[in-house]
Amino acid sequence: MQLLYVFGQNSGELGFKNSDKAISPIQTKTFFLNKNNNIKFIVKGGYHSLIVLEDKNCDIIYGAGSNLNQQLGLDNDTNEYTEIKRFTNLQKRIKFINCGYNHTFIVTEDFKCYGLGINFLDYNQFKEIDCLDVEIIKRIKQVICGGNHTALILQNGELYVHGDNLYLELDKDTGGTVIEEFVKSKFDKPIVDIAFGANHCLMITNLGEVYGSGNNSFYHQLGIENDECNVTFEKLRME
Repeated sequence: MQLLYVFGQNSGELGFKNSDKAISPIQTKTFFLNKNNNIKFIVKGGYHSLIVLEDKNCDIIYGAGSNLNQQLGLDNDTNEYTEIKRFTNLQKRIKFINCGYNHTFIVTEDFKCYGLGINFLDYNQFKEIDCLDVEIIKRIKQVICGGNHTALILQNGELYVHGDNLYLELDKDTGGTVIEEFVKSKFDKPIVDIAFGANHCLMITNLGEVYGSGNNSFYHQLGIENDECNVTFEKLRME
């Protein structure tokens, strides 16, 4: 039998109530783990978390925490892990899943995409996202979520982006706006990995170079000397 231990800040996303934090690992009351189903994914957003189990016929998602922007796919917030039956009813297997601060993004093994929460309000309740060609979905290698934005790295290193671009963290030509449909990034080097903060990102190319984009004005989080708000695809000096 698998056991789940959690710790840290808690607004319900750790799967228990009556406490705002767990200062050391504690075992959660996850009755569904007694079914001998394997845990496939555990992902966490700003104030919500999701556990994906492999069941006999499909994957099952259990969610806990904030549902303020419908990022859980439930009707309300919950401080106990609750089966998200709207996804179970689809009878799908999950290939990729990740959470941003206020959203969730899922790619299934039959090459369908689902988004929940901020910037995906038109697709909540597990409506399929139809702005990505199936040939692009087949080539997805990694799904990364940030504050209120999402990136897809393809097998050839191409990058597709969606969501908030207030500080040019995604694209140099649409700053201060929301990229409402996935678009191919104008960054012209193959990417092997990317990490998002709330309003900035760091990318590693196939040559081992590191580039940064977004807001650098708070704590110099991009690792560059200036304190600009809007930095786009600037190469970092690694000394």
